[in-house]
Amino acid sequence: MKGSLFTTALYTGQVWVRAGVPCAGLFDCSEARMVHGASTFLMAAGQMFKSDGPQLEPALLQRHRMFDALVEEFEGKVVLELAAGLSPRGSRFSSNEALHYVEVDLAPVLSVKRALMARTVEGQEVALRENLEFVAGDLRSMDLAQLVPAKEPVLVIGEGLFMYLTAAEQRSLWQRIAALVAGRAGSRLAFDLVPACEQAKGGAAGHLLGKVMGAFTGGRGFALDDRTREDLCDDLQQCGFVSPRALAPRDAPESWRVPHLDLPPEQLLFLAEADL
Repeated sequence: MKGSLFTTALYTGQVWVRAGVPCAGLFDCSEARMVHGASTFLMAAGQMFKSDGPQLEPALLQRHRMFDALVEEFEGKVVLELAAGLSPRGSRFSSNEALHYVEVDLAPVLSVKRALMARTVEGQEVALRENLEFVAGDLRSMDLAQLVPAKEPVLVIGEGLFMYLTAAEQRSLWQRIAALVAGRAGSRLAFDLVPACEQAKGGAAGHLLGKVMGAFTGGRGFALDDRTREDLCDDLQQCGFVSPRALAPRDAPESWRVPHLDLPPEQLLFLAEADL
């Protein structure tokens, strides 16, 4: 899918494979290995010029682990993962028959994911689970109310999603998610987003990597703006959420077992509760 953000899904998918994340091997493929290898080469070159900056793979593993911990602690029965890409989370947690797991992404992405799962007996068995649902649609406009059972508490996850949306697109989606979870006690939205003012400045190799990835993604990149984490929390509240807060890996509970806390990766999760 040249010209789309699926390239980033291939890269992150391979990061999870290499780290031994449960069920990630279902989505291992030669294209993902190629994307990861090319990206790793460019970032390794960048370390020759700037060795004290954030490291991407540890940051991605921190992010993924924090979302996993949220699912592990969630007391409800419905998880909605937006722009799921090659995330293995649904495949892993749907082994719990009491949990209904819904993955949303564009139709071409889900087609690739299903094809990868169909290669192995394990993948075929996972794809047939009644409590694992794949829904195709464009999150910028789709009706979220039809995706989950009525009244049930919902954990909504947006991993690696909101940095590609403009501020207006973010607010539109937040408003629709807030409307979806309103009145559902125990519901929560969780997503990652590092404000532009907190992002480390990349060196020459970082700019080169951005250009290479842009060639694959049709020029799509991060939608940067000047909002701070406090501004983002204010936006979430204006969109209908309560108690929004930002959580850095080092501030996560010890029970979450977030890795690589000795390194300086750049990561930040936002959590917001449903309005009752």
